[in-house]
Amino acid sequence: MDIEYFRVKNFKGISDLTIDLINKNGNVFPVIMLLGLNESGKTTILEAVSHFVSRDDTLDSVFSKGEKSNNISDIVPLKHLANFTGSTSIEGGVRLSPKDIESIKSFCANKAIDIDINTISKSFYIKKGFRFEDSNQVSTENIWTISFSVFIGKGTKRRAIPANPLPNGATGRDVWREVVNHVRGMIPKVAYFPTFIVDIPDRIYLRKVAGEPESSSYYRSIMQDVLDVEGGGITVEKHIIDRIDDFKKNNGNRFDGQKFSSSPHRRQVNAVFQRISNLISKEIIENWKNIFNRPLNASSLVVSWEVDTQNNDVPYLSIEISDGPDPYKIHERSLGFRWFFAFLLFVKFKQKTDGKTIFLFDEPASNLHAKAQQELLKAFSQVSQHNQLIFSTHSHHMIDPAWLAGAYVIENKAIDYDSSEDDVSQFGRHTDIRAVSYRNFAAQTPSRSSYFQPIIEKLQYVAPVLIGHGPYVLVEGITDYFVFSSVAKNFGRELFVMPGSGAGASGPLISLLLSQGSDFLIILDSDAAGISAKKKYIDRYLLDGESVICVHEVVDGMEGKGLETILDGATKEKIEAEFGEGSSAKKSLRTSLAEAYARGILVDILSDNTKTIVSRILDAGMSRSQKLVAPTT
Repeated sequence: MDIEYFRVKNFKGISDLTIDLINKNGNVFPVIMLLGLNESGKTTILEAVSHFVSRDDTLDSVFSKGEKSNNISDIVPLKHLANFTGSTSIEGGVRLSPKDIESIKSFCANKAIDIDINTISKSFYIKKGFRFEDSNQVSTENIWTISFSVFIGKGTKRRAIPANPLPNGATGRDVWREVVNHVRGMIPKVAYFPTFIVDIPDRIYLRKVAGEPESSSYYRSIMQDVLDVEGGGITVEKHIIDRIDDFKKNNGNRFDGQKFSSSPHRRQVNAVFQRISNLISKEIIENWKNIFNRPLNASSLVVSWEVDTQNNDVPYLSIEISDGPDPYKIHERSLGFRWFFAFLLFVKFKQKTDGKTIFLFDEPASNLHAKAQQELLKAFSQVSQHNQLIFSTHSHHMIDPAWLAGAYVIENKAIDYDSSEDDVSQFGRHTDIRAVSYRNFAAQTPSRSSYFQPIIEKLQYVAPVLIGHGPYVLVEGITDYFVFSSVAKNFGRELFVMPGSGAGASGPLISLLLSQGSDFLIILDSDAAGISAKKKYIDRYLLDGESVICVHEVVDGMEGKGLETILDGATKEKIEAEFGEGSSAKKSLRTSLAEAYARGILVDILSDNTKTIVSRILDAGMSRSQKLVAPTT
């Protein structure tokens, strides 16, 4: 089962916003990236999605900092906070797979429900709504638009009637609810990773105690998630809490540690904690090695536990890492270690064992160094193979070009970061959070690149070390670099393409290559600037005329033209098809080519005619230059 989109209405600063989780061809985005400037609303979007019907049950306590609360009035539209009467909603579009249909069919067969399998809605939406009056919540509603029919009667009197939630008769209504309850368990779970959980408490109490850190409620829930993964029906409440309470009841409602240590209750509780310890140790150590490609410097993780007689005899646990003779508690380790420890616990034990989980991350690892963020990116790639991720980021280290199709630029229309007006004046306006797909945003407003700066930084060309990479081909700019480099690699030409910053600006590169005795060819446009640059390079650096060419010298019909003209209409049509309308325009073309090059698909986007022209330029130029090796085929 897939969720095709999330639509949020009247949630804090969001009036009406949609995030698509599939592309126009119906394929699922494994990762959705939210980009934007400060105060743009990225966190608000994640919080809204986390309220969907399949949200993690522990979020009630997470958002209220450990207190179970039914008061969610803080999600009402900010501009109507003083007096809001209306509804806030989080809607998800659901798509059933053939496997899901078979699951419904089997469920109905086991329940003796004679369902008409061909009438089940393959696509429908689920909406969770909160109704407010005067900014106070008065009701909650869950709307399901799934529909189907069931057969009634027998023989010639057998006929199909709609089953729906409306009061059309107890049979149809009850059947509809039974099927919906089954489908509810198939929906991808939404799991939100709160940033504060890296503050791992020294003592994780299994019941709330006064003064505990806000992350305690999260780690309490994780302990049950750990047990659920293994199965067997073991629960923290029944097999730990109740056993301690039972011992107290049999001991005059008093906890006696000495008696408890020799009781069967102690051994039973020990067995539960041993399971938790073994599961956490196994998953953390194995996954650490998978992500970092090196073993964790520890033999095991140990979960120890005690009963706090000063806090109503509530049991608590501590997690230690065995690193030789002296164990260390997790909360004593570095921020980086604690972050990845919390992350590995989260992704392993918060995901559904029988389906997909949608993980939400707000600025993941934003306080970690670049190397740690790159390692996290690898972990995200692994997790997204069987799940979906939605995360916000400001870091180019957290950008994977393969995920750009699912990237969104988030902006708060109340704040114009490009305006000269001071921020204080702008913050008085009503918050209005919008989400625009990165490709549409970049194509339509390429001048506003600060909104997607992490992508620019990820895709930008970084000059490599020159030694040992010759022979070289110097081209005028970055656009030429992407095209020539892609074609050269595809056709097996053993050369290294380097971009300059304009026709006449390659002097420093030429000087460096000459000082190294490197073989190189310079390819220039056939416009006035290119012809002038050729003469300058030959005169200033005493180059032979065969090492510097203008394209019209080797390809007919290029007189007076630049290299960008070789990107013909067919190529631009492919660019538009891949990256959206406007992506082949002059201001957007560089970004489109950079992404295609980074993803290794540029050679497939270039038309056959474009590739032929580039190949001819390279072949002709290399054959003219006596210093360059002949191309390999």
